[in-house]
Amino acid sequence: MARFFGYESGAPAQHPDRSRMCREAPEPRMTRPHHLALTQLLRDTGSFLGEHRGLWAERAFVGDEVHLERAHPELARWLLALSSERVRRYEREPHRLREDAPAPLDRWLELARVVERVAVFVNSAAPPALPPRLRWEVPARKQQQVMRFIKALERTGVLAETRGEVVDWCAGKGYLGRALAARGAQVTYVEQVGERCVAGRRLDRRARTNGRWLTADAHDPRAHQTLEGRLAVALHACGELHRELVERGVERGASALAFAPCCYHREHRRRQTEPAGQSAERRWVLAVPRPPARWHYQPLSRRGRDAVEAGLAPRLDEHALRLATASQQVARPRVIALRDRERAFRLALDPLLREATGEDRYLSLPPLPTAWLRLDFEGFVARLGQELSLPLHCADTAAAEARGWRRLHRVRALGLVRGLFRRSIELWLAADTGRLLEERGYEVHLGTFCPPRITPRNLLIVASRR
Repeated sequence: MARFFGYESGAPAQHPDRSRMCREAPEPRMTRPHHLALTQLLRDTGSFLGEHRGLWAERAFVGDEVHLERAHPELARWLLALSSERVRRYEREPHRLREDAPAPLDRWLELARVVERVAVFVNSAAPPALPPRLRWEVPARKQQQVMRFIKALERTGVLAETRGEVVDWCAGKGYLGRALAARGAQVTYVEQVGERCVAGRRLDRRARTNGRWLTADAHDPRAHQTLEGRLAVALHACGELHRELVERGVERGASALAFAPCCYHREHRRRQTEPAGQSAERRWVLAVPRPPARWHYQPLSRRGRDAVEAGLAPRLDEHALRLATASQQVARPRVIALRDRERAFRLALDPLLREATGEDRYLSLPPLPTAWLRLDFEGFVARLGQELSLPLHCADTAAAEARGWRRLHRVRALGLVRGLFRRSIELWLAADTGRLLEERGYEVHLGTFCPPRITPRNLLIVASRR
């Protein structure tokens, strides 16, 4: 396995403008990476995923039997015998599974551990806290993410190498950009939602920082113009939005890009193709009888495309992309409970929908209104049948709901194996993005900027023009 990056020994190089951007003592700079590191990561994760495709490509949620049960029946029985409490523990603390796992699960876990090694930009010690005037309305974990993100930028030297002009891409309320502005950066915030821009300006005034707010979609040419010659940062810009940053940043000559990818399955352009003038509820109703469209991730880099075409890496569909960011390690108990209730209701509903529609397949429904999940299962079935104009007959709703919960336990238990490939998928996607930037003339660092307990989406790609 390739060793990604080390640190240069001796004192770091001094930069005349560093004191304005970074007020703490300078950190050791990361050494210059070699492009073979990302190529090796693409190769290793692609090979690992391809060799074990049957273990993660099939979803127990929609099928009666999955590859794991056919190929490894003893392991499947061990998983299904786990209590709900142990399954939950392994979901929240994946390292515990490594301690208890029988063969061959222990071997797969060890392979994953070796394949998934990347650089650590920021060690486990907490960085300086966000200054009090910047903490207003910023959730505690988000504060830690912001400070560790900035510390990672210092480690890679990107802040010192830029002119101090920064674009906060898909800025939200501007938490990251405001922290950089407080260090002397001239920040332009790009955010689509007008209410967030209003809130961001209010927080700017409270924090006594200046910045320019642009209310624009990531596909807006005005947003693209802001990237010219600047450092663009993005903390968890979802799916198409961080890919748009990469493509337009390269096209417009951004001096550097630093972003933590998130939610790879979210495709902005696909949402834009929905028929105009229809309410969200009406689109929800129309979505039910249509077979799900088959959509696959298109690699960004030449290396990634070549690997997929040569069969050296799997072709990732939407469900694989969802798996990459499906961790519940930091989810609140209330959120987990509501999510479990939704999944149990969906599984209990499955045979009723098959009977009512005459289609012997799992029907994938769009997100359900939270208010519906507060109903008992009988009320839920009645409401859904009314909305879909379908005769959903259920003689014993209590028994049907109980079957749904039993099916959910099976899904979660078998999903422990599927979940161990989550990070490899995420790393393959990140390495593909990094290789594209290298192919376009950028020097790229890939590593983690915080531990998973702060956010499981802790990969950071930092790219600067050579």
